[in-house]
Amino acid sequence: MVNVLFITNILETGGAERYFVKCENRLTDLGINLFTAAKSGSFNQFLKYPDKYYELTGNHFKNILMFISIIKNKNINLLHANSFTMLLYCLLLKSLFPRTKLVYTKHNVTVIERHAPRLFSLIINVFVNKVITVFERQRHLLIEQGVQEIKTQRIYNGVDLDQFNYVEKENTKKRIGILGRLSPEKNHTLFLKVAKLIIKNDLDCTFIIAGDGPEKQNIKDLIIKLQLENHVELLGNINNPEVFFHSIDVMVLTSTTEAFPMTILESFAAGVPVVSINVGGINEAIINNETGVLINSYNAKEFATKIHNVLTNAEKAVKIKRAARQLVETNFNSRIMVAETRKVYIEQTL
Repeated sequence: MVNVLFITNILETGGAERYFVKCENRLTDLGINLFTAAKSGSFNQFLKYPDKYYELTGNHFKNILMFISIIKNKNINLLHANSFTMLLYCLLLKSLFPRTKLVYTKHNVTVIERHAPRLFSLIINVFVNKVITVFERQRHLLIEQGVQEIKTQRIYNGVDLDQFNYVEKENTKKRIGILGRLSPEKNHTLFLKVAKLIIKNDLDCTFIIAGDGPEKQNIKDLIIKLQLENHVELLGNINNPEVFFHSIDVMVLTSTTEAFPMTILESFAAGVPVVSINVGGINEAIINNETGVLINSYNAKEFATKIHNVLTNAEKAVKIKRAARQLVETNFNSRIMVAETRKVYIEQTL
């Protein structure tokens, strides 16, 4: 039996957290004895096995003592870190339990990578048994900066196709959405500038912002400054993203940095065309004008034009929706993601 302790930062809205929950929900069903730990948040309600969940605190010393107890009492033979912060915990734990295997899922570029890439590569090469990347380009970048290729494995994020059922509807309401943490890197400023341009030509459009975070007040102030109060809805955090996607006609992504966002795949699955900046691994899912629309610069006018084209060209929108859904079913299915993760566990503990 493979006994795994899987840890993440906090169970709040985010792609890494949705990945964590999907693994928690299904890996046990595939014969993995999975224990989880995180700071509690809104996503706790989605845990399938709360009896195997341990709550982290703000006290690192207490967390380490709890982890030591879990490893001893549950005979843990593999640690899985779902963030760089959790990897640091695991490095300490591995020094205490050297026979324990360590897997790290890398979602984003870390601070240490930016400032000390060789040190980051050394840590991976010496202490980590397998680093999982969520898109292929990310894996190649790790290898280029010195991580041993044998240590790397790309496992794409996957969508629960039962949760995100495909709905093909006409774009009659002209509702344009963005979903993500209200933080600077999500670039809501550009989204609102795009909204202003579109409103000048079409007063029927509504812009939906889902999520919460430190930029909330700045976003509210900009909405007032741009005189968009009657055209923008702020939903706050949402626990049922499938309802959000079924309520909009176009999904927009304007981020300055991304890895491989779940929101794009969920849009695909739900039948919502995506207009996105070309950043991170997004172009491994969006084939321009086939499974979505890619834009190579942070140009509000170009975004506005492309969104308008999708809204007004029904034939193009339907073609994109169907191709995107097919791509999700074959390449980005959560069952595939979980099965490949299980395979990594098995291989590392043989």
